[in-house]
Formats: sequence, structure tokens, C-alpha cells
Amino acid sequence: MVEIPEFYKKPDFYGVLLPGYLTVTLYILLFRPGILFNPAQALSFDLFSAVVFVIFGPAIGLALQQLHRRLAVVVAGLMSRGVALGLPAVPARAEGAARVALPPPRGRTSTYYADYGRVRMNASPDEKAELDLAESQYDFSMSAGIALFGLGVARSSALPSDAGTALLLLLVGVIFVVGGYAEWRYGYLPVFDWLNHRYPP
Repeated sequence: MVEIPEFYKKPDFYGVLLPGYLTVTLYILLFRPGILFNPAQALSFDLFSAVVFVIFGPAIGLALQQLHRRLAVVVAGLMSRGVALGLPAVPARAEGAARVALPPPRGRTSTYYADYGRVRMNASPDEKAELDLAESQYDFSMSAGIALFGLGVARSSALPSDAGTALLLLLVGVIFVVGGYAEWRYGYLPVFDWLNHRYPP
């Protein structure tokens, strides 16, 4: 079996490699099972492991990670301008109501990437490791959720008679995406906010 290179760290495995492996393996099991189980066209185990663990797994995992991160930037930009869902950018207040101090926005604000870079430059190795681990758990949930949802849509299109498998994939995909949002909000952001306050501009 092909060895996974040692330069991959735990956060890389969680956030990039594992979602890619999950996607490729499920795709093969759902759409091309003959590659594994049909003796006439089955790949050798070494070739299969090389394809999944060295080539397609990392490539698909990184593509999924970049997709959901770029999508988060677009959604945050739309939300901050009040375009998404037709909502105002600032919560509306009743006329004559006392002004209430709103908490500062969290997440991918316009200063997020500058703050993130500053935090990474100043944080200790242990603090960076904690930040990386929280970020990789978020990445895994979002990437796996998008992959499962996409496979569910593909399965329902390719085999409409197998609605049960497609529905299960769609449901689990949505659960993973919701879990990814929870990981971001309650796992990653508290760590990032703490470091951001510890290392101010």
C-alpha cells in the first residue's frame, strides 16, 4: 500500500485529505463498484491506493476546502452589504428606540484576513497548532458535507430508483454542513478571537 507522506500534519489530514478520501471512496462504491469488486476489471490494491491516497484524495479534498472557503467569503460579502436574502446590512431599529450597542461582527469581516495573518505571525507554535486543529475540524465538516450532498444529487440523477441512498446522502450532507457552521462558530471562532485579542494590531 502507498504510504501517506510524512509532511502531512494532523490538521492537513482532517481538513484536506480525509474529505478527499471519503469523496473518492464513496464515489467509487456508489458509481463504479466494478473497479473494486469485479475481478475482470478490478484495479490492483496498490494502484487503487495510489490513485485514492496520493492523487485524487488530496486534490479533491483541497478543491472542496477552497470551494467552501471562497463561498464563505462571497456569502459574508453579500451579507455585509445587505444583499443576501434582502436583509438590511445593519439590524433595523424602531424609531425613537434607545440606541443599543451591537456586538462587533465575528467571522470573515473585511479585516479578518489581516487579523488572521497577524495572529499567525505572532502566535506561539502551540497556539498555532490549536488554531489549525479547530480550523481543520471546520474544514472537514464543511468539505464532507458538500461532497456528500453533491454525491446525493448525482446519485438521484443517475439512479432515480435508488431514492433511499440519495436521500440519505443529502440528509447526512446537510447535517455535516450545519455541523461545520457550529464548528466555525463555537470551535474555531473562540480560539481565533482569543488569539486576536491577545495579539492586537
